Amino acid sequence: LRLDLNSSGQIRVLTGSGATNQYTFTNAVALNQWVRVEVLFVPSGTIGQVQVRLYNSADSNTATEDSGLITGINTNTSADHWAFGWVGGIGTTAPTVWYDNTVANAAAFPGPSPAHIIGGFSSYGT
Repeated sequence: LRLDLNSSGQIRVLTGSGATNQYTFTNAVALNQWVRVEVLFVPSGTIGQVQVRLYNSADSNTATEDSGLITGINTNTSADHWAFGWVGGIGTTAPTVWYDNTVANAAAFPGPSPAHIIGGFSSYGT
């Protein structure tokens, strides 16, 4: 499974080493602000599932766009690691990207991040 941004700033959901486009968002990812992207991923060589939600307002409970559940696809039989970052392709300069509250192996979509504790420690996720 691979998510990337096309030249219009829209998320594409790709499978099969990035060769098969399963879904292209109609809404672009907002610039110069925090956004939230949530992904449901079920690996399987034949009955894989993926669902991606974009929240252009990071603290919103309502998605800007939802791919809906995409089923019956080859997402490979396992997922032993995740990689985040820029891999090139659009432009010559890597964009500035920040990650926060990354959650893996959750039983449901995580929703907006809880408020951070000032002067203390907070953890989030499973």
